[in-house]
This record gives sequence, C-alpha cells and structure tokens, in this order.
Amino acid sequence: MATEQRIPKYKDAPTLIERGIKVVGHSPYGLVGPKDLPPNVVEAVHLAFKDAMADPRVAALLDSYIQAPWYKSPAEYRAFAEKYFVDVKPLLIKAGLAKS
Repeated sequence: MATEQRIPKYKDAPTLIERGIKVVGHSPYGLVGPKDLPPNVVEAVHLAFKDAMADPRVAALLDSYIQAPWYKSPAEYRAFAEKYFVDVKPLLIKAGLAKS
C-alpha cells in the first residue's frame, strides 16, 4: 500500500515504507472556491463538509474505494495543495501535461 499507515481492511498488506520504499501516494480530494470568497462562507462550507465526513456512510464509501478519511482545515488544505503543485509540476511538465 502506498499509504502512511496500514489500511485496517488489509492489515496484513505492508506499506511501501515498510518495504523500504519511501513513497506515499495520496489521492487528494478537496473543495476549492474563488480567491476572494468571504471567510464566513469558507467556514460555513468547511463545517458542513466536516460534519458530512462524520457520517458513517462516508466512512463506508471511502472504505469501498480503499481510502482513509483525510481531513484538513482550509489553511492546511491550501498549504498542502500549494506544496503538492510545486512538487508535482516538474513531473507534469516532463509528461507534457503542463508548461514550464
């Protein structure tokens, strides 16, 4: 598994890290909005999605896709997305999927 920790459903399947390969593959998903979205709207949408993530049906759906819940606050997700783009952009350019 290309996860940071073993997935409970597949507890006997080691992670790549456990096999000596320092790779974690995220399947990031998030919600973004316009740059000038008012902070109160950001917070309201964030809280609605955070509440939805607590629904057991969401956990069951994620489990069916071998995904673990991956919660980030708006600030944490923004920092992740900005770093991820910087890290992945050279690969996208090499693959012809982005311009330098």
